[in-house]
Amino acid sequence: MAAAALAAVPDTIEPASPPDAFSTAPHVFVAIAQVMADLSIEGVAKSRRNSGQGYDFRGIDDMYNALAPILARRQLVISPRGLSRVCEERRTAKDAPIFYVNVAMEYTLTSAVDGSHMVVGPMYGEAMDSADKATNKAQSAAFKYMAMQQFCIPTEGDNDADASHYETTGARPPSGPSVAVQALKLSIDLCVDRGDLNAWAKRNDAALKDISDAEYSDVLAHFQARRAIVCPPSQTEGK
Repeated sequence: MAAAALAAVPDTIEPASPPDAFSTAPHVFVAIAQVMADLSIEGVAKSRRNSGQGYDFRGIDDMYNALAPILARRQLVISPRGLSRVCEERRTAKDAPIFYVNVAMEYTLTSAVDGSHMVVGPMYGEAMDSADKATNKAQSAAFKYMAMQQFCIPTEGDNDADASHYETTGARPPSGPSVAVQALKLSIDLCVDRGDLNAWAKRNDAALKDISDAEYSDVLAHFQARRAIVCPPSQTEGK
C-alpha cells in the first residue's frame, strides 16, 4: 500500500491554481475546495476490519495515503499542535492495566501559494491501549476525523472508532476539568495581547456554548485572569 501511495505522487508537482482574478478569497480556501473536489470522486474506502466489534473502518494510513499526494499537488500544508492531553489508568475485565487517553488538537491549514491560513479545532481524540500507544492512537483519531469533516470525505455507514476494543470495569468519575475546558484554558494561556484574546473569543464562541454553566464560569475566570496579565490597567483604562 505504501508503494502504491508513492507511485501516485507525480515526479513534478503542478502549481496550484491561483485564486480567481475576481475573487478576494485567500488561496487557502481555494486549495481546500480543490482537495474536497479531488476526494469527492472516490473518497477513502473502508478497507480495514474491526473483528472484535464487527465493522469496517478507514485506518489512519488509508487517510495519509489518500491525502498526501493531493495535499502536495494543491500545495496545502497541515500543521498539528497539541492543546492538551489527559491520561487515566484503568483496569480491563481481566484486571490488567490499560491506559485511556484524551487529546485536544488544533490544525493549521496553510497555503504554500500565498501563505494564507486557517485554524481548525480544537479536535478531540480518545483511545485506549495496554502499552504505550494510547496517545498515538488518540492523535491519529483526532487527525482522521478532522480530515473527514474538513474535506467532507465521502463515507458509508456510521462513524467509526479505532480497530481495537477493550472491555473495562467501568469509567472512573472525572477528577478535574473536562478535556474541552483544559483545551480552552491552555489556548487562553497562549494569548499574548488584546488582539489574541479578541480572536480567541471569536474562534471559540461555539465551543463555549457546548460546555456547562459551571465550566463556562471557570473558563471566563481564567480568561479574565489572563486579560489582567497581558492587558494591565494602564492598557485597559478608557477602553
